[in-house]
Amino acid sequence: LKSVPLDAGGLSELATALEASPRWDAAVDLWKRVHRTSAPPRYFRASAVRDGRHNYSTMDLTKKTGGAAMRRAGWYVNLKSYDTEVFTVVSNDIGVVGLPLFPEWRGAASGLSDRPERFFVLPREVRRYLCPDAH
Repeated sequence: LKSVPLDAGGLSELATALEASPRWDAAVDLWKRVHRTSAPPRYFRASAVRDGRHNYSTMDLTKKTGGAAMRRAGWYVNLKSYDTEVFTVVSNDIGVVGLPLFPEWRGAASGLSDRPERFFVLPREVRRYLCPDAH
């Protein structure tokens, strides 16, 4: 997917790309190596942050990518007792979906805020509206 459309159709395109991603199995394999297990995660939760103006909400984004991950991997949703998280970031028309490798990636254990948008900052060149010469 070269870019994520800003309208609601972008959600479907992102979900379809996640389900068909040739990199998904490698991401899960890396997660298993880091966690020293041969079993993939069984339970997950989805979360997302958006940057820019879109015709959909962050909750819509979370639901769509979570559903796509559930269909792709066969995992079960558990918002409180999960093995991993499917984390989506959309900045304008750029989208990234990933599996954080460590549970300490957010919250008190990392010394970071429990709100990912406060510390997960995309590089300035990705956020074109912050580049003065981009307008």
